[in-house]
Amino acid sequence: MVDIRPILERELDAFIDLMDVAYLQDSTKERRDHYRTINELDRSFGAFDGGQLVGTISAYSFDLTVPGERTVPMGGTTVVAVRPTHRRRGILRGMIDIHLDDVRRRAEPLAGLWASEATIYGRFGFGCAIDFVTFEIRSDATTITGPIDDRVQVRMVDKVEFAEAAQRFYDSIRLFRPGELTRTPAWWKARRLAQASFGDSGMSSYRYALAERDKQLVGYLHYRTKEVVRDGVPRGEVHVAELLGLDADVELAFWRFLFAIDLTTAVRAPFRSMDDPLLHRLDNRRAVKTSVSDGVYLRFMDVTKALEGRTYSVPGTLKIEVTDHPDLRGTYRLEVKGDGTARCTQADGAADVSLDSQTLAACYLGGCRVCAMARAGRVAGSAASIRLADLMFDNQYLPIAREIF
Repeated sequence: MVDIRPILERELDAFIDLMDVAYLQDSTKERRDHYRTINELDRSFGAFDGGQLVGTISAYSFDLTVPGERTVPMGGTTVVAVRPTHRRRGILRGMIDIHLDDVRRRAEPLAGLWASEATIYGRFGFGCAIDFVTFEIRSDATTITGPIDDRVQVRMVDKVEFAEAAQRFYDSIRLFRPGELTRTPAWWKARRLAQASFGDSGMSSYRYALAERDKQLVGYLHYRTKEVVRDGVPRGEVHVAELLGLDADVELAFWRFLFAIDLTTAVRAPFRSMDDPLLHRLDNRRAVKTSVSDGVYLRFMDVTKALEGRTYSVPGTLKIEVTDHPDLRGTYRLEVKGDGTARCTQADGAADVSLDSQTLAACYLGGCRVCAMARAGRVAGSAASIRLADLMFDNQYLPIAREIF
């Protein structure tokens, strides 16, 4: 019989070993040490068959930025793995149930994850709320059009200066964009900065740059480069780790800097969004290939708290029926005031709109339009109610996923 229980500190090495087996990798000692610094032992569970560890699941404690420059606590589901010899035995469902019970016990209204396979987590109520967008740009075939604020100055810095500045800047603007997550100092060290020492696939270590305007920090950039030569001609690549600016002028100044790096003809930048200003400032749109896939999935744990946690774009009252999962099923009355704040309560009677929990999760941050989901047959209701819901849940910015957790 398989027993699922919290793991002990002395079992962390076996925990990491199983993660490596499941995710087709081998962790270096450095990576293991870094994982230990960010692992939340009291949120880590193992499935044991006798004395053998056959399944893993854990979580990170995040605050997720939601519309309205607010945050909602989220359990970041991670390292879900089952030993190949123990698949199809219900171990995954057992671990997910225990993990979600733990999220609920901690009064976190949301759980969230990145899925290794897109078909796994819908059955548990997770819906894709943030797209994973990657730009592949032929930087030798396009330029940035229009003016860029010439007060924005980009300068390269060392890792020490970058680390202090980037953490400070990220914390200062984290509430501006839905999808941003809290980053602790340990997270920065283990996940955002430590990777600079890993030079895989012929790539350089990280290079660092800051942007300043009138002597004020307004953005940061780190990236790697890769030497490529074809037929004697330099065709180097730039691989962006993170590019973040206070406004479009800052980010465009960074793009201009990257496009101008000698001996390179291509820039690859994951973790972008489809409302990125760059896409509207290139003189050759065909020079950028944009790939869109599923990114962050959300699962409601407390519908009322989650819906009250964000603000909305227009006032109004809607009765929303969630049609699946016993812990979520029911009708909720969402009352939005003129300032965008909301009150949500459970309600009786007929609903204005009906949808499953995956669809509600997809629309929660504004990443999916309610009207689009209605056209796809995922939302039922009158045309007027669907239109009101669409306007309510819309947001100025698309949500962004900046890193895999």
